[in-house]
Amino acid sequence: MPRLLILLIVAFPLSFQLIPEKKEPRIEVAIESKQSKAIDTIVPLTDTLKNYPELKVKDPQSGKKSELRVSTLNVDVKVSGNFATTTFDMLFYNETDRVLEGELIFPLGDGQTISRFALDVNGKLREGVVVEKEKGQQVFESTIRRKVDPGLLEHVQGNSYKARVYPIPAKGNKRLVIAFEQNLNYDGKEWIYLLPMQYPYSIDEFHLKTEVVQQEIEPIPYQNELANMSFKKIRSSYLAEVNEKDYKANQQIGFAIPTDKDRQIYTSTQNNENYFCAILHPNLPEVKRNPVSSTLLVWDVSTSGEKRDHAKEFALLDKYFKHHQNLVVYPVLFAHEIIDKGKSFRIVNGNWNELRLFLSSLSYDGASSMGCLNFQDFKLGNRYSDEALLFSDGLSNFSESNPSLSSYPVSTIITSQNADHGVMKKIALSSGGSCINLMTETVESGLNKMIHSDYRIKSIVSSDKSVYDVAGISTIITENTLIISGKYNGNRTMFTLVFQAGNQAEIPFIVTLNGVNQQSEMDIQRIWSWKKFEDLELLNPENKKENAAFAKENKLVTPYTSLIVLDELEDYVQHRIVPPIELQTEYWKMVESEVKAQNDAKESHMEAVVQMFLQRLEWWNTDFSKQKKETTSTKVVEHEINEESASEGVSMDSISFSQGRLEGISNNVNANNVTVSGTYSIQVTDANGATAFGFSTGDGSDLDIGFKNKQGYSGTTTLDEWNPDMPYLREIKKASEGTLYSTYLKQKAEHGNSPAFYIDVSDYFISLGKKQEALRVLSNVVEIELMNYKFMRILAHRLLQLGYVDYSIALFRKVLEIRPEEPQSYRDLALALERKGEYNEAIALLYHIVENPWDGRFPEIELIALEELNSIAARYPKSNVSKVQEKLRKAMPCDIRVVVTWDTDNCDLDLWVTDPNGELCKYDHSRTAMGGLISRDFTGGYGPEEFLLKKATKGKYKVQINYYGTSEQTLTGPATIQVKMIRSFGTPFEKTTEVTRRLSTAKEVVDIGSFEY
Repeated sequence: MPRLLILLIVAFPLSFQLIPEKKEPRIEVAIESKQSKAIDTIVPLTDTLKNYPELKVKDPQSGKKSELRVSTLNVDVKVSGNFATTTFDMLFYNETDRVLEGELIFPLGDGQTISRFALDVNGKLREGVVVEKEKGQQVFESTIRRKVDPGLLEHVQGNSYKARVYPIPAKGNKRLVIAFEQNLNYDGKEWIYLLPMQYPYSIDEFHLKTEVVQQEIEPIPYQNELANMSFKKIRSSYLAEVNEKDYKANQQIGFAIPTDKDRQIYTSTQNNENYFCAILHPNLPEVKRNPVSSTLLVWDVSTSGEKRDHAKEFALLDKYFKHHQNLVVYPVLFAHEIIDKGKSFRIVNGNWNELRLFLSSLSYDGASSMGCLNFQDFKLGNRYSDEALLFSDGLSNFSESNPSLSSYPVSTIITSQNADHGVMKKIALSSGGSCINLMTETVESGLNKMIHSDYRIKSIVSSDKSVYDVAGISTIITENTLIISGKYNGNRTMFTLVFQAGNQAEIPFIVTLNGVNQQSEMDIQRIWSWKKFEDLELLNPENKKENAAFAKENKLVTPYTSLIVLDELEDYVQHRIVPPIELQTEYWKMVESEVKAQNDAKESHMEAVVQMFLQRLEWWNTDFSKQKKETTSTKVVEHEINEESASEGVSMDSISFSQGRLEGISNNVNANNVTVSGTYSIQVTDANGATAFGFSTGDGSDLDIGFKNKQGYSGTTTLDEWNPDMPYLREIKKASEGTLYSTYLKQKAEHGNSPAFYIDVSDYFISLGKKQEALRVLSNVVEIELMNYKFMRILAHRLLQLGYVDYSIALFRKVLEIRPEEPQSYRDLALALERKGEYNEAIALLYHIVENPWDGRFPEIELIALEELNSIAARYPKSNVSKVQEKLRKAMPCDIRVVVTWDTDNCDLDLWVTDPNGELCKYDHSRTAMGGLISRDFTGGYGPEEFLLKKATKGKYKVQINYYGTSEQTLTGPATIQVKMIRSFGTPFEKTTEVTRRLSTAKEVVDIGSFEY
């Protein structure tokens, strides 16, 4: 992808006029023009973006994060009109003796978007190409395992980006280039550019080049801290350069670009389309909102809420209450769910001291969920409030991100650099409120927006349809500035924008496009693409697939897309990623020859799956009993119909099913007097296809069919006691009832970056019967790091164990979105959906694992998925299995099944089960005399590993985990495991005991529990 250079083109004449409404002259509504107010609406960026591009790695021994030092930094700023592109060209030095993987954390401000990512490959920069986000993750993970040189830059959450870079050579350098684009802020007279330089260490070589192209008036310093920066006129542009050695780049770059124009229009022809970009300052009169007597104050008290700038929030509230003087305020506190509501505060003569004290005393804890907000539920007696103020970062990491709105306006206030601006803007736009970003505008400006209605584009009229596909229509006119872009027929034409604020009269606004096109290098098509994408996200957020397709087609880095750099051309071919242009000719030749080979591979994959399944069936059909019995009807499971309700015993040999109906082998069965009740059901047919018997049960306790031998269902499961003796737990256990939560919060300040801390504390709270507090504590796991799928998995598994099925499903769906290349993502979601009764979707997800080839790290994962698929179908006969190959439709009930999964990739641990004979079943002794079976060993994935025993004999079966360690490049701390101990697997009597354990050191053997028969 060629480097983006945004150059200014000649602005064309724009004529406009305000046309007053015939019914009511619009000028009479004017109160005071925003332009007439001397309000400094721009906030110094040093108060907001305190982060800079940081490449972080982890020490392989201690696990502590450290920052790789930048040895050379080149910053290039190019401004065209009000559009700026900033490029960081960085050379990082790895002084260790270890090859490292790094994460470049890059938070951007509101309106800033990534445009470029490149890595040094064999001494030459290779540009990143845009791919679907999930594909980028899949390709990156598979490539680094081959110890080659990929790079991946992806949107994380809010407006933060993360570049994953590997390998960073020992005692060597890694060059990385990243660029972002933005529309500059306008203060009424000038366009403002601000860039913080907050590096805490000295840089060997620092170069800054700033160019304002086609600029008639010299740029001037604005909140600039770089003393030796000055502009010089070079032809029609202004240029400033700074070159330093051993330089501590901790000063802000800031300048203003004066403009004497109240309108700018740029046009160009690209890809046989005529584009325009119009920057307008229509000087619309202000319209005050209706008086307010009651306000709903919605306050985010999740853990991330503690990082908001509460001083700015309080300053805004102070001005808000002084303006309104007398009103009633109803606070609603929320985090992962609604924490508190119902209390009210009366503000008299602007005095809000009591409310200030209340807000100042709040504790911030728990995950975030914007979806828990239902503004229709927030009634104040029999009425809604006049308006709502929402203070949050807009981030959701626990459940749904879209709140339910009501009829009153909701104004959203942002005081965090890391925020989901799209969500906050959407809430404000959809409800008729304002979105106030105090990170880029002043408190005075924010108050002005709160007490005045925003102007919006109500419609666009082009009588001859010469102007079309206009983007930017969802934009709120901010500080009397509007930027729209669209397409037109290339001739001189005009169109009408219709503005409206609140319920006031409409204001038509005529724009004329000059038909004379002068080509330039300004990428107006890209500006149009971004404006169009913003409209799609705000106006049609539910159409994620369409929005993602638009982003990829137009090479935009969004929440749906990423930029990836690969080392070898074969990698681009293997994953069907069109490479940078210099590699494309050879790429298409190689793709053509690869297509047939891949089709053949998919066919052979299913053949291999069938063979694996038949081998497992052969094991299941083997009689491992020491004493063979001559019988006419082989009894492979100990289920027999009670003699009172059947004349002959029934053998449930290898239960098979077709179209949701179980089929088995039966002799003459008398099904009289069989009672059906409960929630599970099984239908068994005889050899002639007639129904032999049916039964249902919830847990086996209400089963009306007796069994001669209940040994398979009478066992017990016991978990070994696990009491982590951690310092923080000792302190919390000392606390009294009244200080328990506050003591936890004190310990959180020191230990809050560890998932183990929250798991341990939540378990203790559960032991005290404090389930609500335990949930809030546990939810913090996903607050540790944005969109960390490992932490999300840990939390989702634990929530499922605790019975929070819906929360668990929501998290597993997020994991699947960001890790679709891993079969565990499908399996985890499928098993959670089964718990909710969504059997058909669960089966479809499991069969997706069966049908598709996976990385070699996941040996025979298809077989485990088939076992679980067949178990679901056997226990819930109405489920749809029509897409499952008939030869794979076999349920194999077992007395004992143990399954272990873990959260850390490239981690090696083993499941051990010791039977009553003292025989240990493990990876290098995978079959026992009793018939125990251990699945294939996982050393490079997340499991699952399983133990199966078809028929348990009397005695004790001990379950352990042997932890060898991890070779993962970036360490997230000790591995966390989830263990399921299942009795009567694949039958309606199935009993599952689940537990989460964390592993601390390599070579550790952990006792999990035991079965007793």
